[in-house]
Amino acid sequence: MAVVAFFALAGCALRPSAGVSSVQPLVDVQLIGFNDFHGSLEPPSGSNGRVGSVDAGGVENLAAHVARLRSDNPNTIVVSAGDSIGASPLLSGMFHDEPTIEALGAAGLQISTVGNHELDEGWWELYRMQKGSCHPVDGCQDQTPFTGASFEFLSANIILDPQRVDPAALGTSGWRSAAPGPQPLFPAYAIKDIGGVKVGFIGLVLRGASEIVAPPAWKGLTFRPEAEAANEAASALVRQGVRAIVVLIHQGGTQASTGTYDGCEGLSGPIVPIVSQMSDDIDVVVSGHSHQAYNCTLGAKLVTSALSFGRILTDIDLRVDRVTGEVVEKRARNVIVTRDAPKASAVTALIDHYRPYYAALGSRVVGTIAAEITRLPNKAGDPAGSDVTPPDVYRSRREILRAAGLTATGLSLPCLPLWLEGERRGCRVPIDDCIVRARVCEIILRIGQQLRDACSAV
Repeated sequence: MAVVAFFALAGCALRPSAGVSSVQPLVDVQLIGFNDFHGSLEPPSGSNGRVGSVDAGGVENLAAHVARLRSDNPNTIVVSAGDSIGASPLLSGMFHDEPTIEALGAAGLQISTVGNHELDEGWWELYRMQKGSCHPVDGCQDQTPFTGASFEFLSANIILDPQRVDPAALGTSGWRSAAPGPQPLFPAYAIKDIGGVKVGFIGLVLRGASEIVAPPAWKGLTFRPEAEAANEAASALVRQGVRAIVVLIHQGGTQASTGTYDGCEGLSGPIVPIVSQMSDDIDVVVSGHSHQAYNCTLGAKLVTSALSFGRILTDIDLRVDRVTGEVVEKRARNVIVTRDAPKASAVTALIDHYRPYYAALGSRVVGTIAAEITRLPNKAGDPAGSDVTPPDVYRSRREILRAAGLTATGLSLPCLPLWLEGERRGCRVPIDDCIVRARVCEIILRIGQQLRDACSAV
């Protein structure tokens, strides 16, 4: 699509001259994007709660910054590139991430793609997140009905085959096919009328999601190539008269070590070849998964990412021709979610509602350790914790993981040396594995003072 440099100041709309129609030929559209929130309702601690030396994050602060940015332009859509839930701290994970779904809706989120962690508890559980209802096992733990997300999930490249899924999961979910045969789990795209112009949004998850999500959670699903699914959806949008098209994709890249949070130094990683294969009909790609921040232009496409844990918002300004529907100007900037603005009171009230239930459930003893756990290997050379014997501790481990909202598939004690390894590596490679390890260790720390001492001693 035709694009020229964005010379106008952000938020400056064209003003009509006296005697001229007030209908302007160009419409300023604002997108506010984030990714990889991971249920971080409270401001994260340590380096996960900073951008450089600036303290950042927390959903109350994120909501406040969203409101401030929206006040600059009423033609605003708030979007997520996935992993808003899953691998979450206890305040969210203990309630199967219902608090995060509600808090992000209250903060203004309108459209989200599906990330791999949204599938942690199974595709049917994610469908419950969209549609609402109490958890089938734990019920509504906060004693109020869960009505589901006020925003919509999109998944152009996640295909559900009703003949291959677990019949019980299909029945529990209430999923219904819009047509015979395999269909997208959620709609492939959405069209929004913003200020009198149509903007299309396409949702994608990384094709390799099946390699990092427990197989039972995605049984019956197929993950199609990202660019292929994006181009098909873009063609469908164009046939409906949509010329301004945005992709929300849970896949990303990494800048060179010299890159800044609002820069684009030597971007590499899976997102680069995927974007290069995308149709020219696509204008903007809001990405995630790599937990990195960047603000790039690849070819004619704006490609952004907003770090993780709600520490950054991407403010994207589009100028759309009212007659042709084309994006004629575009730019973006990454904005730190500082903690110095007045917090969003509605979001604060929501979190405060959950705290008493969190305290009651979180203090419940779900397991014990029968012997000292050290960082020394055993006689076989295995790392700490390998001598823990089933079935008692293994049963406790499953309870711990369930309480944390995590799946037990592929996870095992010990977590301590793996967690420490992840800390030493900056929790970057492999990012998904590292996040899960850190969260599991966070929960286990609650049941063993010696394990807590071992972690803090390093």
